[in-house]
Amino acid sequence: MGLPKIRFTKLKRYHFVDSEDLDVGNLEDVTLDKDSLVPHHLILGAGFFEELMEELGKREDIDEIAPLELISEIQGDHVIISRPIDELPRTDKNGKMPAKYNVLMFSSLYEFGLIDQEGDIDATLLDLELNGDDSKFIFNYPTLQGPLQMEGFGQRFEVAFKVGSISLTKDKIVLPSTHDQLLELTRTTIQPKMRGKSQVNWSTS
Repeated sequence: MGLPKIRFTKLKRYHFVDSEDLDVGNLEDVTLDKDSLVPHHLILGAGFFEELMEELGKREDIDEIAPLELISEIQGDHVIISRPIDELPRTDKNGKMPAKYNVLMFSSLYEFGLIDQEGDIDATLLDLELNGDDSKFIFNYPTLQGPLQMEGFGQRFEVAFKVGSISLTKDKIVLPSTHDQLLELTRTTIQPKMRGKSQVNWSTS
């Protein structure tokens, strides 16, 4: 079965067990390839007590690393890893990935600013939809709502970009669109609603 298309924030609600039904923990973070930004690994932390001990400095901050290809299935509220926990690679005592991995943490992107093809924008990174090479970053885009309200669009908008369409500078996430392009895309692909939320999917095709 493997891991279905699923958002990072939803996956954090699940509990992870290994192939021998031993507790691994909960999702802490996801690694992304530094070049393609495709997700590669799930970083799995222990339960509340062990995480508290880490924060208090009474336990080293070591987490298990589960490559995405080792996720075999979801059963109820559990995610099954196809290897025993002892065979999983681990972060170092400070919670850092081993140097051999050319990756960055998804959580680090929350600290980045956002720009589009015209400059700084008023939007925020919300989530990551895990789906292999077709994974998407999800952004809250409040500036779409104002111009479209007079046209009958009462809903809030999220905008999804495939990871391959995004680039990074030292401290900025660079989106491939302009505000006017997103407005037109919304008008042509989204039905107006009085309330709620709609997802606008940017495509480079």
